[in-house]
Amino acid sequence: MCIIVQFCDGKFFIYMTNWGFGLCAITMLISAIQVTYWHYDIKDTRSLVQESGNKASTTRGLKIYWWLYNMTLSLALIISTVYWIFLYGHTEKPVRFPAISIITHGLNSTMMIIDFLIVAFPLRLLHMIYGMLLAIFFFLFTLVYHLCGGTDEFGNPFVYPILDWHNPERCLVTFVGIFLLIFCYWLLLFGLYKLKRVFNRAFSVVWTPHAVGLI
Repeated sequence: MCIIVQFCDGKFFIYMTNWGFGLCAITMLISAIQVTYWHYDIKDTRSLVQESGNKASTTRGLKIYWWLYNMTLSLALIISTVYWIFLYGHTEKPVRFPAISIITHGLNSTMMIIDFLIVAFPLRLLHMIYGMLLAIFFFLFTLVYHLCGGTDEFGNPFVYPILDWHNPERCLVTFVGIFLLIFCYWLLLFGLYKLKRVFNRAFSVVWTPHAVGLI
């Protein structure tokens, strides 16, 4: 219902929340496809790896998934943090659908963290740049949207109060703050990734075909 209302207002794609939730859905869909290919050995995906005893080469689909995964992981955490700390209860906007708001600002990051802890997927420090580039793109979008006279679904001349370009100093502080959050979150995630590898080496005693990595 909330998607229909925002689509009818023509405002659905102006919100970072909807960008993030859409990317999360696409990332999970690609992940499900990749796992299905491996589990059911479609196009001999698993057989070729087991026969050679080596890791499979990184396919184009996996590269796309890796790129989206890195971007969506940091974006989900940023969306949840900014909403619950800086937006929820601090704006005059009414919450039309509280349940949907909880899902889009809480469930997204919860699902991505669970996926991160379960899936043996590599994390690289420099890949934090993907989330930063998306943040830059969104900031530029809000500026262009403001210059074109765009409003939110309630008629306010901004997408978010913390990105009101009538107050460029506040926008600059928001911009720097988002970058610092991405940096801090990525360092934390990278530390957890290294910890996962330590536990994997400690408890992985017997090699099994299903333990072969795709990357």
